[in-house]
Amino acid sequence: MNNTDDLYWTIRRRHSKEHIDYPGRSEFVTFDKACELCHPRRLYANQRFVSFWNWIKSLYPVISYSGLSEYHLDQLIILFENGETDKANIEVIKLIYSLWFGDRFNLGLVYKHTFTVAYLSDTFDITPFGIKPLPISTMTTISADQLNAILTQVNNSLWTALAGVTLTTAPAPKETNIVKVNFFSETVDKDPNEWIEKFEWAKDANNWQNNRLRFIARGLMKGEAANWYQADKGNIAQWFHATAGDGFKERFLASFSTTERLHKWQNELMNLKQKPSESVKIYLAKFKKLLTRLNAATIPNNFQVRMYLQGLKKDLSLLVAVNNLANINAAVQRAKEIEAG
Repeated sequence: MNNTDDLYWTIRRRHSKEHIDYPGRSEFVTFDKACELCHPRRLYANQRFVSFWNWIKSLYPVISYSGLSEYHLDQLIILFENGETDKANIEVIKLIYSLWFGDRFNLGLVYKHTFTVAYLSDTFDITPFGIKPLPISTMTTISADQLNAILTQVNNSLWTALAGVTLTTAPAPKETNIVKVNFFSETVDKDPNEWIEKFEWAKDANNWQNNRLRFIARGLMKGEAANWYQADKGNIAQWFHATAGDGFKERFLASFSTTERLHKWQNELMNLKQKPSESVKIYLAKFKKLLTRLNAATIPNNFQVRMYLQGLKKDLSLLVAVNNLANINAAVQRAKEIEAG
């Protein structure tokens, strides 16, 4: 039997390398049971798992576990209860491979110790502390040679699965500057939301890498906008994050969506009118763009509907208004139905 942990560390290294090389990928060539990113833990571990975890970390250099650790222990409980010892042996191996070890370990020793203590503690329903593992040969369900054969079989199958796998770093798409973005300077007629939209269109078209976006945007700031970045750059660590508060995008929008601009957008919304040859769809796009600028969530539904109807063609507005619709989506849907005939 191969008691070394070589395969475990090979899997961990290769999988970690894939995370680094392909940060946006959700499926990997190397399947690592111990990866917490790929296999998140449950919110609350059950009592048997807590008992197992406290026991094994007190004896071996394990520092963490994944959601698969919890799953494999659940399966082990079922297999022991059903007397399926052969399958239980495989499940113990999977359980060990799902743990995050911080140092080298003797795989055969950990395997045998975990199997026997799980067997004697009713799969950790009884406290495992103080249980002295019996010699494997005294267990009537399986012999030591059989255990060794199972461990060898599992190791060989995993090595076979990894054989010939060579991880190569796919070259990142070449960055270009095909789509141009204008400089942004702090003036009332400059819409920061529009500038961000155009910047992100250019980002996708030009294959700009996410980790460079805030620096590219910095180079497009002029005047007061450049001064803002210089003063705030210590608080900016990435392009965007919905909650962290350290993204260029959200800090930029918060800084340049001034009261003066809000008044300008509000005035544009109140005076927006559907043109004679304009479809409901085109008018809606303009309306929602301005509504978003003003943070639609803060505007009552009935007022949104009133502003929408105010800008519609008069005959269409009257037909929609008679339905006394409760929200903007219902009003838009009714306008489209009337327009379609």
